[in-house]
Amino acid sequence: MSIRRFIYLIVSSILLITLISFTIAYNYGNLSLIIIAILVFPYFLILNSEKNNLRNIIISYGYSCDTNTYIESITKLKKSYLSKSNKIMFDLYIASAYIDKGEFDKAKEILFEIEKIKNTNIGMSIMYIKVWCDYYYYTRYDEKMKCALLKMKDLINQVKRIDIKKSLYFIYFNLEAKYYILTNTNIPKAKNILSSQGMCVSNLSLASLNYNLALIDIYENNLISARLKLEDVIKKNNNLFIVKESRNLLNELDK
Repeated sequence: MSIRRFIYLIVSSILLITLISFTIAYNYGNLSLIIIAILVFPYFLILNSEKNNLRNIIISYGYSCDTNTYIESITKLKKSYLSKSNKIMFDLYIASAYIDKGEFDKAKEILFEIEKIKNTNIGMSIMYIKVWCDYYYYTRYDEKMKCALLKMKDLINQVKRIDIKKSLYFIYFNLEAKYYILTNTNIPKAKNILSSQGMCVSNLSLASLNYNLALIDIYENNLISARLKLEDVIKKNNNLFIVKESRNLLNELDK
């Protein structure tokens, strides 16, 4: 819960008790429901505003690929929340952004801090493992990534709702493809998974997709195709680790 909603709840609760006591004392019982509706409505307006604010920050990051601005915005937003679960969620966003940026030690430090906090939320646990998998992928810890994927799959299978499970498996299969690329195993399956993802919804997801497909092209010696994909990646924000890696790969191809 955000600080703003928490303060509103306290103030509105005090006001609600006062007004209802007044309506009971003066026999205006019918006004109680109206008062409750008037006081509850702004709470949901605040909640909706907060969701839109977070959504806009994420959409903006997907478009700009500016890790610095994104981390700054999420860190500022995190300060306005009280609940432990919200703070963990924002920490996961920040850790993921540090991985995107290539500052892996900072990401690992945040993830270790989260690990100290007991959390039974399956969804949050899955996203926690997802961020670790991204870390293992870019730092090339294949065995640790394999173990993390097994844990993630087990947690996904515990999810009851079919639509949520389907969305989580989409994330899982994407990570599985990265594992195949990392270990140079089952490359055809990795290529099939990545190629079947459909239209990317952001510049960030497109850059990630092209980078991974370029690695597959290099493995298969399709160097012209790899070059085209890497050249598209380096057009994105220089803050991204995959932009720097793509430049290095292009330099290697030029030798």
